[in-house]
Amino acid sequence: MNALIRVSSRISNSPIILNVDCDQYSNNSESVRDALCFFMDEEMGHNIAYVQYPQYFNNITKNDVYGNYLRINNEVEFPGADANGGPLYIGSGCFHRRDALSGKKHEKESKIDWKKENEIRVKESASTLEETCKILADCSYEENSQWGKRSSPPSSPTPPSR
Repeated sequence: MNALIRVSSRISNSPIILNVDCDQYSNNSESVRDALCFFMDEEMGHNIAYVQYPQYFNNITKNDVYGNYLRINNEVEFPGADANGGPLYIGSGCFHRRDALSGKKHEKESKIDWKKENEIRVKESASTLEETCKILADCSYEENSQWGKRSSPPSSPTPPSR
């Protein structure tokens, strides 16, 4: 997910990101429009961090012994979780608001000027963009960085080093 955020910000910096597993794709061309309707809703859009679509598979046999249909998840757990504060994030088939992943707080007054966002992007050659994105997507990009490290508060004792 971190690599997705870095690479997509270099390519388009779109305020909305689609996250799918490497073996998945969106087979519904209307899903983008439907998700944007939630994000751009004038009254509640600023409260929405992500819109997800559950994974459904075609041509599953009646007696699905391997659980590929995900029936329990899709028909029992997800609707039941709503009584406890909302749906679970399933990890794939999900449109995210980029700012929600980056920690920016949204307000009702904040609106995105989509045309301006696209005009700001600097045009560069495809080969330069490809090389830059390879570096950003590399597994070692965050090595020796502060990502994921939390400094301990001054009042708490520091554990002994080994």
